[in-house]
Amino acid sequence: MSAPGIVAEQNPPKAWIEAVVRRLRNYNTAATGIVESYPVVFLVKDASNSVSGGLLGNIVGGWLHIRSLWVDKMWRGRGYATQLMGAAERYAIAKGCVASFLQTASYEARPLYEKLGYRVFAELGDHPSKGHNRYFLAKQPLSGIDDGGDRRDRANIVMQPYASGDVMETVNRGIQTHASAAIGLPEQMWSAANFS
Repeated sequence: MSAPGIVAEQNPPKAWIEAVVRRLRNYNTAATGIVESYPVVFLVKDASNSVSGGLLGNIVGGWLHIRSLWVDKMWRGRGYATQLMGAAERYAIAKGCVASFLQTASYEARPLYEKLGYRVFAELGDHPSKGHNRYFLAKQPLSGIDDGGDRRDRANIVMQPYASGDVMETVNRGIQTHASAAIGLPEQMWSAANFS
């Protein structure tokens, strides 16, 4: 039997990615004994069902991990990010979570997260580029978020734990566009995608 080789593949087949993810999950489950894992996806949708923002994460071992939070440029400053965070924390508390963690960059939402009770526990300087920093934040105990109560202009926040690849791509593309603008590339106006 010959030794395996390393292959660089820009667009690997879905089966390859699934094999790595599945085997890593199996290893982690064997090492920790933690079997339960829940996807966390909350979306901001308008009347036409277009995605205008989203929070992507997961719950493992009693911790909520917020991987991504994005609100479309034209809807920022209206409380939607706080509503998304509030929805995710309420869901996590209902699942028995005791804490939450996330990472953000200096040009992203650190002040928002700190306002919501998150505290910096680590910092990586000059990341992702010189002059910017990456911050790692946690909230423990997980106490929930008051997102302003009932208002008529509330966003339509929907939970979609098994969101389609297109929905996930919309949220990730929004984050990448914002990041590019922050580090010197012009932010483009992305129209919200419509997913039925």
